[in-house]
Amino acid sequence: MLDRLLIATILLAALPASSWAQAPAELLRELGCGACHQGVAFSNAIQELAPPLGAETRPLPPDYVFFFIANPVQVRLEIAPARMPTFPLGEEERLALSLFLSQEGTEANQGPAIREARDRHPNASREMGRALFESLNCGGCHPNPVLGGNRHAPDLAGASGRVRGEWLEPYMRNPVPIRPTGFPPGSGSRMPDFRLSEGELAAV
Repeated sequence: MLDRLLIATILLAALPASSWAQAPAELLRELGCGACHQGVAFSNAIQELAPPLGAETRPLPPDYVFFFIANPVQVRLEIAPARMPTFPLGEEERLALSLFLSQEGTEANQGPAIREARDRHPNASREMGRALFESLNCGGCHPNPVLGGNRHAPDLAGASGRVRGEWLEPYMRNPVPIRPTGFPPGSGSRMPDFRLSEGELAAV
């Protein structure tokens, strides 16, 4: 896994700034920005790359989900620049998502990490995971047979007239909560970290 992460980092770092500076709209499309933000062209391309999640899809071991969403390294290098971003999730939230995305009746197959986390967070539930799946708009990228996507994110139409580059670039390097309850307020949405290279930052 570390070898794949190293290779992905080298490949992304090797892209000169001009590579994406020539096609910023393509970069936004491939990252799936339009799945959350209005004002950016929406494309189904990201849903064709991201694996489907939830009921009636290929089951994921809850332990894998629990650890992967804490540090989603690039596994499929061939789909770059698309990638799974990092969401600022606490352990209880990661546990709830893991329970939601695992199949009913798999409790006996849960590993020690999940069992120990359940002891620490007895209130974590599939229902909490479902709410997180919706508020984080996981369905915007990952097709789900029950939950569709939503665009709980600021409208980026005309953003170039409102946002200064000297603010945006450091923010995209390290997204921090601006609206603690989400956008719109109360939605629980939050901006993930896409771990953009310097060339990608310049394009965005």
